[in-house]
Amino acid sequence: MIRGSRLVNFMAAGMLLLLVSCEKGPYFSEVRNFKNNVWEAKDQQKFEVEITDTSVLYDIIFFLRVDTDYDYNNAWIYLHSTLPDKKEYKEAHQFFISNENGEWLGKKSGSLVESEMIFSGRKFPQAGKYKFVIEQATTQKRLSHISDVGLKIIKSKKS
Repeated sequence: MIRGSRLVNFMAAGMLLLLVSCEKGPYFSEVRNFKNNVWEAKDQQKFEVEITDTSVLYDIIFFLRVDTDYDYNNAWIYLHSTLPDKKEYKEAHQFFISNENGEWLGKKSGSLVESEMIFSGRKFPQAGKYKFVIEQATTQKRLSHISDVGLKIIKSKKS
């Protein structure tokens, strides 16, 4: 009897593993935490992504998590991008965190609010290693109540 139940358990575990492995996850996902929840102006957060398929569209998602004691309704960042051919770009972008009335715009879970900046349906022009660097671009030297920043790349449903 014990043998039969082991076989059933083994088969159930195999089926579960098969179902989980068929689920599509992100192409790339990394998070950088801030020590003591403070983002210093000099702290640049770096991400490196190897892109092999330039024929599909991707959604590039940058996210910022703050706690509910964050003092501002937005956060400005500089986004530095370096392509495999070493061409570099620098752009200023804004994370919208709350509206003028103080209502959270992002996803709120407990005391954390996650705001996203999504570049939807984008193609990477070259195969190879892409580097993304995010630095805070506010007038403050230190931004308190910032938990982390991250980058997620998924294959776009627009493909």
